[in-house]
Amino acid sequence: MKGRVGNWVKNLWWVLLLVAVHAWGGIYQTPLLEARWHVSAAKLSCQLSHRIPYVGQAIFRHEAGEPLSFQLVLENENSVTDASVRIGPAPWQHYGGVGRLLPVTAVDRQGLVGQRLSVQGQTAETMLGGLVQGRFPNFIYHSHRNGLVDETRILVSSVGFHEVYDRFQSCRLKLPTFGLKDFQDLRFFFREHQVGLPIRLNRILPNLAAYLSMLGKGRVVVVDPAARVNGKEGKQWFQKRWQKIRQVLIAHHLPSKRLVSVSQSHSKSKPEIKIEVMGPEGLRLYHYGRRQRVLTPRQKKRLYFLARYVKEFFPGRLVLHGHSDAARWRSETQNRRLAKQWAERIQEYLLKLGVEKERISIKVWGSRRRVASNRSKAGQAQNRRVWVEFMETSAAPTMTSQGRHDSLANCCASSQSSTLSTSIAASG
Repeated sequence: MKGRVGNWVKNLWWVLLLVAVHAWGGIYQTPLLEARWHVSAAKLSCQLSHRIPYVGQAIFRHEAGEPLSFQLVLENENSVTDASVRIGPAPWQHYGGVGRLLPVTAVDRQGLVGQRLSVQGQTAETMLGGLVQGRFPNFIYHSHRNGLVDETRILVSSVGFHEVYDRFQSCRLKLPTFGLKDFQDLRFFFREHQVGLPIRLNRILPNLAAYLSMLGKGRVVVVDPAARVNGKEGKQWFQKRWQKIRQVLIAHHLPSKRLVSVSQSHSKSKPEIKIEVMGPEGLRLYHYGRRQRVLTPRQKKRLYFLARYVKEFFPGRLVLHGHSDAARWRSETQNRRLAKQWAERIQEYLLKLGVEKERISIKVWGSRRRVASNRSKAGQAQNRRVWVEFMETSAAPTMTSQGRHDSLANCCASSQSSTLSTSIAASG
């Protein structure tokens, strides 16, 4: 009789405990008979979701080019401060041990009312592996209510998981290894008169065409960041490079209507993949006026793009060649002084833009080597100029951004013994 009373009391204690836990909302999980996992498969993403009553959803998501992620969507929470997850045995099992606490990557808001607990990469893979083994990921989070800190536990059930796991994994294996993040901040530099595409760009374009084809929307916009100050020759060479890029993308089955060379702000086509293409041709000749004493805003803008080209791509040094006209009221000594002053002005501005001093030298010609007759004002204006010679060397560039374009530098190695001459042009 005494044993029966003891068992009855013990059972009653467990019932009261479960009722109390349910009332406080301390532990949640999907009832065994209601546990269902659902798979959603697409060309660029795979999703595995599970509904948890009174809580929200547990969602595994894998997108092309991204690591596996997991989100626990709390539909009725808005005061979670911290959270962690631990992989443990199923509630009815008393063996297997409890895994170590794993951090939750982020706690974000989900809509007007609700929060989202997220884990990424290896932690998500560990959770997935635990579910395959029949274990339950156990989320523990703390929230503030009425000045008190509550601890809530949510168990992600592995019941029914094996029924859909193979489909989810099959979808993941079909995902391409590249994603949207691989096509952001695309910037490519060309040597003078180079039309052939750099190695890295040649590698990226087929993947970009495949990605947008699978996505079924979006477009490619090829732009020259220096277009507004690049001059006629710069625009001509940009058009040649743009056409080469366009041909490659069309050859990989991307429709021509999804390729443009000028961004249209009224278009709603998303995503918009921007490719910056830049060469030195439009930065050739730099003219100065007869009474001009300072650089104009347009000239400064041109020098900004020249400095960017040098710092991010060109590994050699610059030679600034100063020329003047042959005005009758000036001696040749004065002509040389004027030419030197303008070469030094350009040098000073390039130094301000971050080009190293040891990479810039000046050569003064005065009125020699004219390109037009000095008998007319128009001819004199053409003779007052500075042009920049690019002297390539075998030394590696020291710029911090060069690492991003190392493969582009490799494609230029064969021409390191040649001399590249360019000039900057601008209206005085």
